Amino acid sequence: MSLTSQLNTSQSNVRKFFADNESKSGMVECLSLLQSTTPLSQIAFKPKKMITTATYLGIMADYLFRFYYLGNAFKIEKTIAYEGVNKCNNRVLEYPGNKCIIKPIGSIISAKLLLVGTPFFNRTLLDDRHGLYRATTFAVLDTFFRSERWPSIIIENICEYLISIGWWKKFEFEGEYVYEESGSVEFSKNEIERIAIQSFDELYDTLGGDDFTSELINIVNIMKESKKSNSGLGEAQIKISNGTMYNSRFIGADFDTVMVKGNDMIMTDIKTLTRPLTKKDLLQLISYCLLCSEKDEPPRITHAGIYHGRSGDYKYLPLPDIIRMTLPTFESIEDARSEFISRIAPHEEKTSTKPTVSTARSLANAQRKAAIAFSSRKL
Repeated sequence: MSLTSQLNTSQSNVRKFFADNESKSGMVECLSLLQSTTPLSQIAFKPKKMITTATYLGIMADYLFRFYYLGNAFKIEKTIAYEGVNKCNNRVLEYPGNKCIIKPIGSIISAKLLLVGTPFFNRTLLDDRHGLYRATTFAVLDTFFRSERWPSIIIENICEYLISIGWWKKFEFEGEYVYEESGSVEFSKNEIERIAIQSFDELYDTLGGDDFTSELINIVNIMKESKKSNSGLGEAQIKISNGTMYNSRFIGADFDTVMVKGNDMIMTDIKTLTRPLTKKDLLQLISYCLLCSEKDEPPRITHAGIYHGRSGDYKYLPLPDIIRMTLPTFESIEDARSEFISRIAPHEEKTSTKPTVSTARSLANAQRKAAIAFSSRKL
C-alpha cells in the first residue's frame, strides 16, 4: 500500500502511528506556519472535470519545477514518466469490462507518448505553448505509473479500433460484454500510435486545451518571480529531484525534491493547490522525513517545508521543531523514525532484528503524552 493510500485510510499503520503520538494542537500550529501567506491564484477557467485538471496541473508543476532548476541536467530516464514506460513494457494491463491492453500495444502507446513529450525537456523555453502541450504526455505516463490505468479515452479509442479490425471479438454473455482475441488478425503499429495521439489531443481538450496551457505558463511565471524573492525560493538550489528513500521498500513513496538553501537541507513538497494546506498534506511531508535513513543521500535532512506553486511562497521549518510540535511523545527525530519504521515494516522485518522500540520506550512515550495533556489542561 502506498503512502497516499495509507494516509487516505483511517485504520492504516501510518494513520494509527500519528493518532497514537500526535499533538492535535501542535499539528494545527505547525500547519499554520507552513501555509502560504500570499493569496493563492485560482484556476482562471472552469474545467469539465476540476479534479482531473487540478491533478494534471499538479503533476506538470512538479515536472516544470525540476526542469526549471535542472535545465540541461534534467534526465528523462530519471522521471516517473519513464518508469511508466518500463512498467507498461512488463505487464498485460487489465481493465473493467474484461478489456485489456496486451504488452505490445501498451508498449507502443507509452513509447509514442514519451517520444512526443521529450523534445520539450531538451530545450529551455518554459513558456513554449506548443511545447507545454507536448510535455503533458509525461503527466499521462506519470499517472499511469501510479495508478496502472490509462485515461479512459485512450482505452476506449484503442478498443474500438481492435474490435473494428476483428482483432478482438465482442459478444454479450449473461448481461456482460466479453472480449476474445483473434490470433488470425494483426494490428497496425502506425494506427495504434495515431489513435494514441488523437486520444491525447481529446484528453488535453477536456483538461482545458489552451486554457490549461495558460495555467501552466502562470505557474512557471510565479516560480520565476519566487526565485527572485528571499521569502520565496530565493537562493535555494535543487539537491535531489523526485527521489525515493531506502525505507520506501516498505511503503510506496517518492518525494518531490530536496532543496539546499544556505546550510539548510530541506525536504520539499511542491503543492499547486487552490486551497489552504490540510492536515493530510502535513502528514505526508512528515512521513517523507520519517522514511529517511542514513543509507539515503543526503543522509541528513535538517528542514522540511512546502513550495506553494500558486503563490510562490516557500515555507519551511527546522525538522526538530516540526517533531517537537506534532509528535511530542518522542524525544528526537531518531526516536520518531524508529517507531514509524517499526509500524510500517513487514512482520518478518520487525522480528528479524532487534526491536526498534522497547516496551519501556512505549510506556515512557505514553507517560510523556499524558504529562503533556495534563500540562495543557492545567494551563
